[in-house]
Amino acid sequence: MTTEQTNDWKEYGPCEERTILLMGRTRTGKSTISGVLATTLYKPKKLSIYSDTRETEIRNTFTTDKNTGKSYRFTIIDTPGFFDLTREKSSRLNNDDIKEHITSCLKSDIRHVHLFGIVFNLVNGINERDIEAMIYIKENFRGIENNTALVITNCEQMNENERNKLIQQFFKHQQVKQHNLENFFGQGILFMGCLRHESLESVNERAIYFEYNNVLDMRTAFIKKCIQCTTTYSFRDSACSIM
Repeated sequence: MTTEQTNDWKEYGPCEERTILLMGRTRTGKSTISGVLATTLYKPKKLSIYSDTRETEIRNTFTTDKNTGKSYRFTIIDTPGFFDLTREKSSRLNNDDIKEHITSCLKSDIRHVHLFGIVFNLVNGINERDIEAMIYIKENFRGIENNTALVITNCEQMNENERNKLIQQFFKHQQVKQHNLENFFGQGILFMGCLRHESLESVNERAIYFEYNNVLDMRTAFIKKCIQCTTTYSFRDSACSIM
C-alpha cells in the first residue's frame, strides 16, 4: 500500500473528511479519477493494455466548497483492478487476491468509507468482464449498495445526451437485469474523463476546449456527490459485512 498527498493541507486549514474507494475491472480509469480530482488539467499517460496499479494506493486531495466556504479532504483509495492483465502471467493477481488487498486496507487503515465508486469504461461498448467485476463486487462486498455509485469514465468527448444513452443501453443488458445491478448503485451514476493525450499532443485547441469543459462539469458533479455523502460504511464497527 502506498500513500500520496496531492495538495498542501496548510492552505485549507480544518477540513471535513470524505473517503472514496474506487473498484472495478483493470484498465477502466480508476487512477485517472484521483488525478482529475487533484487538478482539472490532469495529463493522462499514454494508453496501455497493462495496469499500473499493483497494490492499494491512498491519495489525499483537498478542495473548498465555494458556496459554503468549507474545506474538504478527500482520501481516495485506488485499488488494483479485477481480471488483472499484467505483462507476466506469474505476477498477475486473481480476483480473490485483490479482494484481500482491499479488505486488508479497509480493516487496518481506513475507518469509514463515504462513497464506493464502481468504475466502468462504457465508451467502447459493454465489456462482459466489467459486468462480471460488478457482480463479483456485489457478491463479495455485502451491504455497500447505499454508498455505491457507478462511475463511467472516458466521457470527455461525449455530451450529456450521449452519456445518458449509454446508461440506458447498459441497464437493458441481460446480465445487468438478471443480477439487478441497477439497484446496486444507491448513489446513482457519475461520469468522469480527462484531457485526452492525443488532443494535448496535437495541440488541438477546439478538442481541448470541448474536453476541458466536459471534465470541469463532471468533476464538479463528482465532488458535489462526495460532499453530499455524509453516511459512512463502517468496517471496524461491522456496520456491514464483507463476505
